[in-house]
This record gives sequence, structure tokens and C-alpha cells, in this order.
Amino acid sequence: MRPAVFLFSKWKQLAFFKDKAIEASERAKPSLVIFDEIHMYTKTHKENVDVICEIYRFAGHHDIFLLCATHRIYDLPPDIRAMITKFICFKMTEKRDLDYIKDTWGEPYADLVRGLKKRQFVILSFEA
Repeated sequence: MRPAVFLFSKWKQLAFFKDKAIEASERAKPSLVIFDEIHMYTKTHKENVDVICEIYRFAGHHDIFLLCATHRIYDLPPDIRAMITKFICFKMTEKRDLDYIKDTWGEPYADLVRGLKKRQFVILSFEA
């Protein structure tokens, strides 16, 4: 079975995309949804936060895996940050982001992230 591929470029199409992705996941399991620059979906259209949260909630039930990319974790609304299970982190220098790392995982991890070299990354887990 060939995977279903959907491409959309208008933020207002997100609710339509969610329905199509869930429908397609019934034919091709597991499925992968990639949100590049996810903060762009939520900055200009606040209603998309609810749609993205709904995709997160239903993903596990439909064998859908989500991969979301953003430059700054603080650009994501708190509702979306709360649903993250793993965080692949490249070097960060922004104080807000480093404070989030420190508050969530501790000072040693903030120091680690601050000291990463080009193309180095660390995977931080929210799972127990």
C-alpha cells in the first residue's frame, strides 16, 4: 500500500487536513504527519491550536506519529508544548528557551544545550 501524501499551504486548511489525515491513516498504518515550522500555524490563526491539539489527542488512536519542528519551543502555545513526549534539541542561546530547559530538565541540561556544536543535538524526553 502506498502512503497517502497531503500537502497544504494555507493555514485555514488545517481542519480539512486533520480529517483527511485520519481518514488516510485507516488505509496506511502507521502514518506520519510532519509540521514544519509548527509555530506558523498557531501565530496567525489561533483556532489552529485547537485543531493541532485534536490531532495530537487522536494520533495514538489512529496510529499516526507526529513530528513537529520549530526554532523556539516558546513559540509554541502552552497547550501544544504540554503534549510533547520527546524534544530533539539543537543548540539554543535564547534565554526563554534555556530557562524552559532548566525548569523542565535541570541546569545541567540547559548547559548541555547551550554548549552544543553545529549539527549536534540532544533528545530530551518527557516520558517517565
